[in-house]
Amino acid sequence: MGTDIDVQKIFRAKNQILDKILDNLRLWDGKVATGIDLIETNQAFFNEIEVLNEKLASENLTSIYDEKYEYKLNLIINGQKKLIETLKDRQEDLKDSMEQLKKKDKVVNSYIKTDKEPIFINKKL
Repeated sequence: MGTDIDVQKIFRAKNQILDKILDNLRLWDGKVATGIDLIETNQAFFNEIEVLNEKLASENLTSIYDEKYEYKLNLIINGQKKLIETLKDRQEDLKDSMEQLKKKDKVVNSYIKTDKEPIFINKKL
Protein backbone atom coordinates (compact mmCIF):
# COMPACT_ATOMS: atom_id res chain seq x y z
CA MET A 1 0.00 0.00 0.00
CA GLY A 2 2.89 2.36 0.74
CA THR A 3 4.38 1.98 -2.72
CA ASP A 4 0.99 2.81 -4.26
CA ILE A 5 0.99 6.15 -2.45
CA ASP A 6 4.59 6.81 -3.55
CA VAL A 7 3.66 6.12 -7.16
CA GLN A 8 0.76 8.53 -6.94
CA LYS A 9 3.08 11.18 -5.49
CA ILE A 10 5.54 10.62 -8.31
CA PHE A 11 2.82 10.94 -10.96
CA ARG A 12 1.51 14.08 -9.27
CA ALA A 13 5.02 15.54 -9.17
CA LYS A 14 5.56 14.72 -12.85
CA ASN A 15 2.28 16.39 -13.78
CA GLN A 16 3.17 19.49 -11.75
CA ILE A 17 6.53 19.73 -13.49
CA LEU A 18 4.85 19.38 -16.88
CA ASP A 19 2.45 22.18 -15.91
CA LYS A 20 5.43 24.41 -15.06
CA ILE A 21 7.03 23.67 -18.43
CA LEU A 22 3.77 24.42 -20.25
CA ASP A 23 3.37 27.67 -18.32
CA ASN A 24 6.88 28.70 -19.30
CA LEU A 25 6.16 27.99 -22.96
CA ARG A 26 2.87 29.89 -22.85
CA LEU A 27 4.38 32.92 -21.13
CA TRP A 28 7.34 33.25 -23.51
CA ASP A 29 7.48 36.80 -24.89
CA GLY A 30 9.10 35.85 -28.19
CA LYS A 31 12.52 37.34 -27.43
CA VAL A 32 15.69 35.41 -28.14
CA ALA A 33 17.31 36.01 -24.75
CA THR A 34 14.26 34.88 -22.82
CA GLY A 35 13.91 31.92 -25.18
CA ILE A 36 17.40 30.74 -24.29
CA ASP A 37 16.65 31.18 -20.58
CA LEU A 38 13.41 29.28 -21.07
CA ILE A 39 15.22 26.35 -22.68
CA GLU A 40 17.71 26.21 -19.80
CA THR A 41 14.93 26.38 -17.19
CA ASN A 42 12.88 23.72 -18.92
CA GLN A 43 15.95 21.49 -19.21
CA ALA A 44 16.21 21.52 -15.42
CA PHE A 45 12.56 20.47 -15.22
CA PHE A 46 13.16 17.66 -17.74
CA ASN A 47 16.05 16.47 -15.58
CA GLU A 48 13.67 16.31 -12.60
CA ILE A 49 11.24 14.24 -14.66
CA GLU A 50 14.07 11.92 -15.60
CA VAL A 51 14.85 11.36 -11.92
CA LEU A 52 11.19 10.60 -11.23
CA ASN A 53 11.12 8.19 -14.18
CA GLU A 54 14.13 6.39 -12.72
CA LYS A 55 12.25 6.01 -9.43
CA LEU A 56 9.32 4.51 -11.32
CA ALA A 57 11.66 2.22 -13.22
CA SER A 58 13.11 0.96 -9.95
CA GLU A 59 9.56 0.00 -8.93
CA ASN A 60 8.95 -1.63 -12.35
CA LEU A 61 6.02 0.73 -12.94
CA THR A 62 7.07 2.37 -16.21
CA SER A 63 4.26 0.74 -18.15
CA ILE A 64 1.50 2.63 -16.32
CA TYR A 65 -0.30 4.79 -18.87
CA ASP A 66 -1.62 8.24 -18.12
CA GLU A 67 -3.54 10.09 -20.85
CA LYS A 68 -3.17 13.50 -19.18
CA TYR A 69 0.59 13.00 -19.05
CA GLU A 70 0.79 12.08 -22.74
CA TYR A 71 -1.44 15.03 -23.68
CA LYS A 72 0.78 17.44 -21.76
CA LEU A 73 3.88 15.93 -23.35
CA ASN A 74 2.41 16.48 -26.81
CA LEU A 75 1.64 20.11 -25.92
CA ILE A 76 5.20 20.56 -24.71
CA ILE A 77 6.63 18.99 -27.87
CA ASN A 78 4.57 21.35 -30.04
CA GLY A 79 5.53 24.35 -27.90
CA GLN A 80 9.21 23.43 -28.05
CA LYS A 81 9.01 23.06 -31.84
CA LYS A 82 7.49 26.54 -32.16
CA LEU A 83 10.13 27.96 -29.84
CA ILE A 84 12.96 26.39 -31.83
CA GLU A 85 11.47 27.46 -35.16
CA THR A 86 11.13 31.03 -33.91
CA LEU A 87 14.71 31.06 -32.63
CA LYS A 88 15.98 29.67 -35.96
CA ASP A 89 14.03 32.35 -37.85
CA ARG A 90 15.56 35.05 -35.66
CA GLN A 91 18.99 33.55 -36.24
CA GLU A 92 18.45 33.73 -40.01
CA ASP A 93 17.29 37.35 -39.69
CA LEU A 94 20.44 38.19 -37.76
CA LYS A 95 22.61 36.50 -40.39
CA ASP A 96 20.87 38.47 -43.14
CA SER A 97 21.37 41.71 -41.22
CA MET A 98 25.04 40.97 -40.73
CA GLU A 99 25.47 40.24 -44.43
CA GLN A 100 23.76 43.52 -45.31
CA LEU A 101 26.11 45.38 -42.98
CA LYS A 102 29.12 43.74 -44.63
CA LYS A 103 27.81 44.74 -48.06
CA LYS A 104 27.25 48.29 -46.83
CA ASP A 105 30.82 48.46 -45.58
CA LYS A 106 32.10 47.20 -48.94
CA VAL A 107 30.10 49.85 -50.80
CA VAL A 108 31.33 52.60 -48.50
CA ASN A 109 34.92 51.43 -48.85
CA SER A 110 34.66 51.33 -52.63
CA TYR A 111 33.67 55.02 -52.72
CA ILE A 112 36.11 56.23 -50.12
CA LYS A 113 39.66 55.51 -50.99
CA THR A 114 41.60 54.95 -47.83
CA ASP A 115 44.84 53.68 -49.33
CA LYS A 116 47.37 56.40 -50.01
CA GLU A 117 49.60 55.78 -52.94
CA PRO A 118 53.26 56.65 -52.54
CA ILE A 119 54.37 59.91 -54.08
CA PHE A 120 57.69 60.01 -55.85
CA ILE A 121 59.43 63.31 -56.20
CA ASN A 122 61.85 63.80 -59.01
CA LYS A 123 64.82 65.62 -57.48
CA LYS A 124 66.10 66.78 -60.82
CA LEU A 125 63.18 69.16 -61.21
